[in-house]
Amino acid sequence: MFTKRTDLAIEAHELWQESAGKTTRLAGVKATEKKIQGYPVTQVDILDREGEAALGKPAGSYRTLDLTAFWQRGDGFFDRAVRAVGQQVKELTPDSGPVLVVGLGNRAMTPDAVGPLAADSILITRHLIDAMPQHFSGFRPVAALRPGVLGTTGVESAEAVRGLVDRLHPSVVIAVDALASATPLAVADKTSLSLLDMFLGLHGGMMGCREWIRLAKERGIGSWITSALESNVGLNAIAHFCAEEFGPRVAMPQGLGTGMLYTDNVEMPLRIIGDKLWFLKNS
Repeated sequence: MFTKRTDLAIEAHELWQESAGKTTRLAGVKATEKKIQGYPVTQVDILDREGEAALGKPAGSYRTLDLTAFWQRGDGFFDRAVRAVGQQVKELTPDSGPVLVVGLGNRAMTPDAVGPLAADSILITRHLIDAMPQHFSGFRPVAALRPGVLGTTGVESAEAVRGLVDRLHPSVVIAVDALASATPLAVADKTSLSLLDMFLGLHGGMMGCREWIRLAKERGIGSWITSALESNVGLNAIAHFCAEEFGPRVAMPQGLGTGMLYTDNVEMPLRIIGDKLWFLKNS
């Protein structure tokens, strides 16, 4: 059975309502909606352990700023979006004390690069206040960390953040990260999205991709499959998945050629003939 997974409290609340019925009141959770600078903001407050158990998230205030209309390029869309984001961050940030901004994610992967890219644009002041107090004494101490990912550093991001927090004692940690959504194609309903790039991985895998392909087809959106640097074992499985989903006449090329990168690969009955990948049963 395919179970939707989400990092967003607003979606966890919506999924709970779908399963329990819209008229059922969720104890331990308070949800409110408003608009900031023309953009919808939903605030989900998880108040106690009952709310934690229902939504699967720790107690706290979760805010979702919907910038879908941003892509419509309306009047002052960018300035209004910046002010809306800034207002939410300000409301959740203490008035004084050092700030640590953590850019989580893998810079080399486009859908996961938002954290490191955001950290690049932060004005770092912590070292300048001590070095040049006559110029920067009026600034708040701000430091930034880009911990990378376990696969390239050998260190869990949480370990790196905890170590720096113990050293700097910031009043607040602002983490910027790409989150998983249970409604990956919701933006397609309000934009001109024409192609969905499916990256098979541990989170969602083939069952998740089947769901996304179905949703894309309903909206007239094309899709293609990208491999995750697979060996021949994974490449064989994904090739069969593509053939099953798209039929014998695949309409467009799929990104499944990375098996050739391996120098000590597993022997599998896969052959590249011309511009196609073939499964040769008796090879």
